Amino acid sequence: MTSAAWLALLSAELVSITPSYFQDYFRAAFEWNVARNQAIANELPRSITALNGRVIVPILLKGAAYIKERIYPKMGARILSDLDILSEENHLDAAVEVFVSLGYQSAGRPDFDYRHHHVEPLKHADREAYVELHREAIAQPLTRILPAKEIIRDYQIRKEGSLTYACRDNIVSA
Repeated sequence: MTSAAWLALLSAELVSITPSYFQDYFRAAFEWNVARNQAIANELPRSITALNGRVIVPILLKGAAYIKERIYPKMGARILSDLDILSEENHLDAAVEVFVSLGYQSAGRPDFDYRHHHVEPLKHADREAYVELHREAIAQPLTRILPAKEIIRDYQIRKEGSLTYACRDNIVSA
C-alpha cells in the first residue's frame, strides 16, 4: 500500500503539502520496494531461459506477469515477494530441478502443506529471490473456476510466438 500511496501523492502533486516525515517514510519504502522488485525481476530472464531449455513453457502468474508485461509504469508500484510460475503437473519435478541448478533450494517451511496449489517455495542460496512453482493458478476451491488445465489449454490455443498475455486470467507465458 505504501508504494501505491507514494505514487498517488506524486501523480496528484501532493508531496509538497505532505509532512516531511511522511515523505521520507513513503519515499524510503518505495525505493526499498523498487530495489526488491528489481532483484526479483532480474531472476525472470534466466528462469525463463533455463525452463525453456528443458522444454518447459512457464506461464507467469501475478507479479511475474506484471513484470514481464510492464503493466505498471514504475517498478515499485506493486509489491512483489516472489516469482509465481504455473507449469503442467507432469513438468513440476523437472522445473524444481531447473531452479535447483540455478542455485535455489527449499525455503525450509516445516509447516508447508504439500496439498497446496504450488510446491514448497524455493529460495535462492545467495540472493533474496523466491520462486513458487504452481500446479494450479489459484487455491482450492477456486480451481473449479479457473483450473490450470484450462489456462494451459488456452495458452496453447492462443500461442503467438513465445509470449502471450491473457487478460481474463491475468497471466503471461514466456
